[in-house]
Amino acid sequence: MGQKVNPHGLRVGVIKDWDSRWYARNEKVGDLLVEDKKIRDYLKKTLYSAGIPKIEIERTVDSQTGTPRVKVNVFCAKPGIVIGKGGEQIEQYRQTVEKMIGKPVALNIVEVKQVDTNAQLVAENIAQQLEKRIGFRRAMKQMGRTPAQTAIVGDQIFTDVFGGNRMGALTCYVQTLDRHFFWINVRYQIERGFIERGKRRMEERARHG
Repeated sequence: MGQKVNPHGLRVGVIKDWDSRWYARNEKVGDLLVEDKKIRDYLKKTLYSAGIPKIEIERTVDSQTGTPRVKVNVFCAKPGIVIGKGGEQIEQYRQTVEKMIGKPVALNIVEVKQVDTNAQLVAENIAQQLEKRIGFRRAMKQMGRTPAQTAIVGDQIFTDVFGGNRMGALTCYVQTLDRHFFWINVRYQIERGFIERGKRRMEERARHG
């Protein structure tokens, strides 16, 4: 059997950092992990149309009052949708997250400038095209040939069970991709799309530098 390792998790501590950065006692770790999950699920679901590839969460304690503080960095492709007119929309999201966890929250928006080279956004784009009944081969090849992807050294896109393939087979669109070293920056993401034949899985791997 093949031994598969998540390319992102394999490089954490080498060239990549944790998406959640905080320290806590053993008895509090479980509750804080649940809070992180709630924050990510809410923001991802609410701001899906803005293109959210990553959400970072940092926890600190106020040195004067000792109250815990939560800083959430939301990476998005369309920051205008999140911020809203005069910053009204982002303030509503911040207040909702504060009520959800009962702690002061600072919500920061970080713009993703290279949308076509982000594995998460590419996988979501392919999933949306498949849900709109666009041919899977056409969708994969278009995403692999966009001008912005000239910065990518290699690219792999997999789709699950299409084109009359046997059950469990993967259809693959591949460019040269060397991913066997820790210092190679590989962005990896799995996205699922819902079509008439059920739920289908897309995998995207993109090497940078």
